[in-house]
Amino acid sequence: MRNFSRVIAITLVLLFTGNTFALGIQTMPLSPQLQSTVVQPAFQMQPTFQPQPVQPAQPVQPAAQPAQPAQPVQPLQPSVERLSEFERFIAGKPTTEITTDIRQFGYDLFRQPPLTFAPVDNVPVGPGYVLGPGDEIRITVWGRVEGRWNVVVDRDGNISLPRVGILGVTGLTFKELRELLNREFSKYYTGFEMSVSMGALRTMRVFIVGNANRPGAYTISSLSTLVNALFEAGGPSKTGTMRDIRVKRNGKTITNFDMYDFLLKGDKTKDVRLMPGDVIFIPTVGPLAGIAGNVRNPAIYELKGETM
Repeated sequence: MRNFSRVIAITLVLLFTGNTFALGIQTMPLSPQLQSTVVQPAFQMQPTFQPQPVQPAQPVQPAAQPAQPAQPVQPLQPSVERLSEFERFIAGKPTTEITTDIRQFGYDLFRQPPLTFAPVDNVPVGPGYVLGPGDEIRITVWGRVEGRWNVVVDRDGNISLPRVGILGVTGLTFKELRELLNREFSKYYTGFEMSVSMGALRTMRVFIVGNANRPGAYTISSLSTLVNALFEAGGPSKTGTMRDIRVKRNGKTITNFDMYDFLLKGDKTKDVRLMPGDVIFIPTVGPLAGIAGNVRNPAIYELKGETM
């Protein structure tokens, strides 16, 4: 290298300060006379890393959600009609499995008492109502003679009216009472009109025995019938008949009521009005037969008489 007029001297400086380092490079010409001269660094080494204060982290802002396009309104789907067993048979589809989970027919009628019915006292009195002790009679007369009387039938079955006197009315129907009062007043007055109505009605005690849900003695309104009394007692029990409910009066059976006629036909012709001391007797249930499958009313039915 002596043949060169100039020799390039390269000085490498490695700086190490802490965790960083810097590399400084300087190029300078050297003459042959200065080759033995100690090389001095051409610059002062300064640390190249300056610590910066830590900035608090900024919360990440959620990216804006793109607007969702409006969903089209789905049209209402028509409800699927359930096919009957016969329709499934005609269509060649397999019928559903026949269940034998059936109940005795008619007893559900008495499961809940008729709490929403109007009180029996508010029912109009018909011409066939039979009077008894405790009934109130309201009599109004106008014309040549005027008057108004409210009388109550006493324990002996009599009522007392001015000038007419004492009349026995127990056992008379409401229609017969009107005829009797008109006839008796005609003996003393002429040219008058009369109106007869019933006020407060008496209560009476009847007995429900046999296979009833709640057998016992019941105090009911004088307008009550056999069906009203059965609701009070919860109807026949599952061991009691629905087809031969009997009402006994003075040791004689006055009616045999078939509840199936009432449930299936709406027939209440044998639903008699009760009298004080009547006994409602519910015998044991008769022969039973269950029917299930493709029928209108699958249930367990009580048979009556000969049945094919």
